[in-house]
Amino acid sequence: MSEEVNTSGAKVGSEDVNTDAPEVGSNDMNTGAAENETATVAETGLDNSSKTDGEILEKNERGDKTICNFKTIFCSVLLVLAIALVLFFYLRYRREKSKAFLDTFRAQVSQMELNIDSNVDAAFTSLSGLSISTTSVVKRLAEETDYPPGFINIPDVAQTLGEAKNTSNALVIAYVPKVLSENFELWKSYSKTHSSWIAEEQPGGPMNVTPEIIDSVWEFMDYNWEYSDRRLIDEIGDGMPRMGLRGNEPSRKLNNRVIERLSDGSGKEEQHRRVLNVEDENFELKEEDYDYFRFDDKDDDDYFEFDDDFEIGPSAILKAPRSDGFWTPVWQLAPVPILDETDPFAQVINYNLRDRIVFSHAVDYLERYRKPIFLDICDQSSWFLNYEYSDILQTAVVHPVFDDISENSAIVGYHVAVIPWIEFFKSNRGPDSMDMIVVMQNTCGEQFSVELKGKNVTILGETDEHDPKFDAYQIHTNFAEQYIGPEHEGCVYTMIFYPTEI
Repeated sequence: MSEEVNTSGAKVGSEDVNTDAPEVGSNDMNTGAAENETATVAETGLDNSSKTDGEILEKNERGDKTICNFKTIFCSVLLVLAIALVLFFYLRYRREKSKAFLDTFRAQVSQMELNIDSNVDAAFTSLSGLSISTTSVVKRLAEETDYPPGFINIPDVAQTLGEAKNTSNALVIAYVPKVLSENFELWKSYSKTHSSWIAEEQPGGPMNVTPEIIDSVWEFMDYNWEYSDRRLIDEIGDGMPRMGLRGNEPSRKLNNRVIERLSDGSGKEEQHRRVLNVEDENFELKEEDYDYFRFDDKDDDDYFEFDDDFEIGPSAILKAPRSDGFWTPVWQLAPVPILDETDPFAQVINYNLRDRIVFSHAVDYLERYRKPIFLDICDQSSWFLNYEYSDILQTAVVHPVFDDISENSAIVGYHVAVIPWIEFFKSNRGPDSMDMIVVMQNTCGEQFSVELKGKNVTILGETDEHDPKFDAYQIHTNFAEQYIGPEHEGCVYTMIFYPTEI
């Protein structure tokens, strides 16, 4: 019984416990574990899934930003490369265009230089030809008369000097003899007895009058005379300002003469050369330093007797000091001084041009180098008491006259041609030529600007009128370099060309 029970129990227990219970327990445990694992997984799985999506999203965002940044950098690089490429070709184009413009501008400047040189050569050639013909007259008359070489009357002077005047486009052209100190008194006699050419060469034909001249070489007292609106001061005292070159009314005698103030240059160059040679700026001229003319009312011809009691006034003139080694009196000129039948006074005759500091320097230059010379920027026409051209920018060319056609011939006189600066810049430039501005500068501290538009030439004034934005295109060249002296004396000119547009 017991054995059965045990066996049975064992069997039963064994079967129940070992087969059923464990299987049930195992399943239950497995199921529970599975359920617990599932719950755990479910609980943890939600968190893990949520974290993964955030990370993915964050990673995606970071990826998008990276891609976007890459694209931006790539596009920026492409843009920079494109800009650099465009800039490269643009700068290359600009450089090529600028080079082409500069080449064209340089070519036109070179052509303009040739035109200017041609105009300058024409003026100098005209004076050179006149000097040669005058030298022939000097040589012939020196053989036929007892007067010193240079004491001449050029035949048909209105035509002879007039032709040279027209060829050189001069305003005034004159013959000025060189009168040595030993011939001073002889010149007084010669000029007085040979002044008939003035009446014979009048524009309207010969005039039946005897010209009146100051027969001694004379100078001005000073150049600081007052006048306003081109009217002369009332020197006569009758309340009427005097107009014109002589400053006197018909029938008035020489004691009534009023002389208009000269003005030929800038600064102190318009003053008396002897004043300029004095170092003391407070120096004043004294009566005893000069011989003065007395304008007398006598009926005889001696209007200019020396008088120590002459009253110095703003129109005072004086005899050229005898201390000078030689004098250069104005003698023959074109246009011929116009005479008034009732008062045939030709004041300009015998005015000593060396009284002008500019001309004095020019004469010293010619004495050393025997070559023609340019003068500075002045109103040189006023030297000849011609005020019609005072508003025109001028220069003068001085050419020596010799006593013979030989290498060592002596200088016996000078031809002086007053030429407007504008004449040197005229040319046959076409209407399509580049517009340009030429700034003229010289070593005498002067300057002026010239505007070139096609064939039109305009003097803009005595200033530098170019536009600084064209400085990169400026071209420097010398003016009339072929006529500069060995030591570069006188006023040496430089031209600076600028375009006015690109």
